[in-house]
Amino acid sequence: MALVGGGLDFEFVSDPPDRLVCKVCHLPCRNPYLSTCCGTNFCKTDTEKFQEATKGRKRCPGCRRSFEACINHQARREIDELRVHCPNKSHGCEWIGEVKSVKSHRENDNECAYEMLQCPHKCGKQYQRQFLNSHVENMCPCYCAYCHTTADEETILAQHKENCVKYPTSCPNQCGETSIPHEKIDDHRKICPCEKVECEYNDVGCTAKMPRRAKAEHNFKCMEKHLELSKTCISKLTADFTAFKMASEQRQQEQSQAFDQAIKNIQNRLNKVREEQAKGSTRLAQTMEQMIRDAREETNASLMNEVRNLATKKSVEDVHKEVIGLKKATEQDLAAVRLEVNQKNAILSCRNFFWLIVIIISVCISFAVSQATLQ
Repeated sequence: MALVGGGLDFEFVSDPPDRLVCKVCHLPCRNPYLSTCCGTNFCKTDTEKFQEATKGRKRCPGCRRSFEACINHQARREIDELRVHCPNKSHGCEWIGEVKSVKSHRENDNECAYEMLQCPHKCGKQYQRQFLNSHVENMCPCYCAYCHTTADEETILAQHKENCVKYPTSCPNQCGETSIPHEKIDDHRKICPCEKVECEYNDVGCTAKMPRRAKAEHNFKCMEKHLELSKTCISKLTADFTAFKMASEQRQQEQSQAFDQAIKNIQNRLNKVREEQAKGSTRLAQTMEQMIRDAREETNASLMNEVRNLATKKSVEDVHKEVIGLKKATEQDLAAVRLEVNQKNAILSCRNFFWLIVIIISVCISFAVSQATLQ
C-alpha cells in the first residue's frame, strides 16, 4: 500500500466526503484524530509530524490555534466502509470492496492473484501471486523442485544438481531420454536400447558386445559362428560328463567295498563281545555257586560249634532257640550274598548292553556316511 503522508492512497469508487479527508496530506484519514478547536479530522501520523515541525507547540494544523485531539471512532468506521478498487487494479485486478477488506484481500492466497510477493526461497525476485508457484517450481535458482531442497543459488547450480537423486538428467548412452532422475539411471540402463550388452552366446565363447537394440542383427549375422561354438561346448560337456560318470562309478565301488569291510569288522567285534559276555556269565555263575557253598560250609561249621557249646551249658529249649536264631542269621547272610551276586551280574549285563548299543550306532553312522558320499 503506497503512502503519501499518513493517509489512505486508494482509488475510491466515489470521492470521500471532505470531512474525512486529512487537511495535511489531503487523503482520507488513516487512524483519524478529531481536533477540539475547529472539529477537523487529521491522520495521527500527520498530526505528530506537524507537531515536530512546529517544535512541539500544540497548534492545530487547520486553524493554527492551541488544541487537543482525540481518536474519532465515528470517522474511522465511515472510512472503513468506503468502497475502493484493489491497489493492483493497474495490474489487472478487478476487485472492489470496503477499505477494511483491502488487507485480507491482498494477503489471502485465494483472493488477489495480482499481488506482488517475494520469492519464499529468498532469491530476491518478486512475482505476482498467480505466477509465483511457477517460478518456485520451475525457475527459482535457490530451490530444487524435485527433492524440495532450499539453498543459495551457487550451491544449487554448482553442487546440488549433481548430487540430487531426483534431479533429471540425460541418458549416458544418449538414447534420447533427457528427464531420468539420477536414482533411476541404473534401472534405465537395464532397458536402454543403446546400452552395450554381451552376446547371448557369451557362455559358449562369443565375446562380442553390441548395443541392446543390435542384438537381433548380431545373432542373425553370427548364426553359423554361434552354432560352431555351441557344438564345441556340447562336445566338451559330453566329455566332461563321461569322465565324471566314470570317476563316480569308481568312487562308488570303492566306497561299497569299504562299507562291506566295515560291516565285517563290526560283526567280528559283535561276536567277540558275545563270547566275552558268555564267558563272563559262566565265570559269574561259578563264582556265585562257590560263594554259596563256602557260605554254607562256614555256616554249618559255625552252627555245629554253637550247638555243641550250647548243649553243654543250656537246656534243650534254649539250644533250640539259639539254633533257630543262627539259622535265620545264616539265611540273611545267604540272601546278602545272592543280592551282591545279582548286582554284579546286572552291572556286567549293562556294560555288555552299552557296548552293543555303541556298535549299532557305529554301524548306522557308517551306513549314513556311505549313502551321503554316494549321493
